[in-house]
Amino acid sequence: MFSRKKFSEDTPESKNKWLKRLQQESWELELLVSGFSILLLFKAGNYLTDVSQNINLFLNRSIASANAASIFIDILTLAVFALIINLTIHLLMRGFWVGIVGLGSVAPKTDIDKLNYSPFFTRKLKKKIGNLENLVVFLDNISSLIFAFAFLIVFLLLAIAMFFASALFIVGVFSYILDFLPEAILRFSENISMVVVILYLLAGVLYFIDFLSLGLIKKSKKLSKIYYPVYVFFGWITLAFMYRIIYYNLISRYSKKRVALVLGGYLVLMIFLPSMYMDHAIYFEESDSNYFLSSNYYANERNADDIIKYIDIPSKIISNSFVPLFIRYDVSDNGKLRKRFSDFKPIKEEELKSSFIFHIGSNSLHISYGDKMVEENSQQALACLSQFYKVYIDDVLMDSITYYFARHINKEEPGIQTMLDIYDLNRGEHLLEMKKEYLAKDSMLVEETYAKVPFWKE
Repeated sequence: MFSRKKFSEDTPESKNKWLKRLQQESWELELLVSGFSILLLFKAGNYLTDVSQNINLFLNRSIASANAASIFIDILTLAVFALIINLTIHLLMRGFWVGIVGLGSVAPKTDIDKLNYSPFFTRKLKKKIGNLENLVVFLDNISSLIFAFAFLIVFLLLAIAMFFASALFIVGVFSYILDFLPEAILRFSENISMVVVILYLLAGVLYFIDFLSLGLIKKSKKLSKIYYPVYVFFGWITLAFMYRIIYYNLISRYSKKRVALVLGGYLVLMIFLPSMYMDHAIYFEESDSNYFLSSNYYANERNADDIIKYIDIPSKIISNSFVPLFIRYDVSDNGKLRKRFSDFKPIKEEELKSSFIFHIGSNSLHISYGDKMVEENSQQALACLSQFYKVYIDDVLMDSITYYFARHINKEEPGIQTMLDIYDLNRGEHLLEMKKEYLAKDSMLVEETYAKVPFWKE
């Protein structure tokens, strides 16, 4: 049996009192959450930056799933840094608020008359300078709004990431299905898939226009009924249940124009501001590999957190007769390798895999953690990469090079490695040039420069 006291505590009136008391004391929780979150988010941001770099370097961007993962991680990284900025602003505002509350406890009133200013300035200051109580209430409201707005921005960026990731997922599904269709219906199926993707994108754009315009389409009596299925569908896609209550609370209580301006302006700044920078070095050009020395090429100069982008040699100055050369496997070349060596098909495919192995017996199911899939004809796979890359030193092709599969000690980058004999090279500067040899559209072999690395022999 429940007591009367317990029953009274569960009444709506008691819940409202509890909620109001919680709202009044929420500033303590806000400060704790903001402080701890900022510290954790910095670590999360660095981790996501590394993940994004790994995706960009180690996943084939010609595959829709790789692009979806890359876009999702990039926007998630942006959301983390946006949350850091918002929570930092909130922390500063709450700190200011605490200072004003402390000041009000020892000096609750501001007595302008004691300053002995002229009557003119005294009247002006009394009109412009309010009391501390009003300032405390104002800062409290602003701080709580910033705290809620911080998470609204994060959820919106997450919604954008989910939209693009889902669109690329649909493209990937259609691409996978089209590979198995016969030629007779392939063209028709491609047109159908293109129409579906375009309609999906247009519906998504319509959803975001309605969102940023604070419900322009929902106001129309004719369009609102047609738009409702789109609203429900993309509500699930963008995980709208996490942010709708904050969104509708803001636009129903405050000026819609101001909310739209702040919301739209903030999203634009978060998306475009990270790409902006001030560059005064107008005579400096670092993208031209012919004249730029990149520290990423040299093992003794590369930053500990950097991934090998193209190739790796020990240092700029070589004192030995042999130079170890590592060439990172660029997965974006898979299409060129397939076309160049069409007679060899690797056993592995570009797909999501798991190392877990399921063994189904007559009376039991065993799960084990197995090794990665191994290429059956590794010698032929190595031959494809060996013929694909060409090594030149001072414009002289290095023949009779023996390559080996290798994972570099730097970040476990996959690639091939060899030793270059430079015994006969003279003392001084030399240029190591890597090229890729692949079939062009006219089935002619062409060479493309992959990297140019200067080094000096002692």
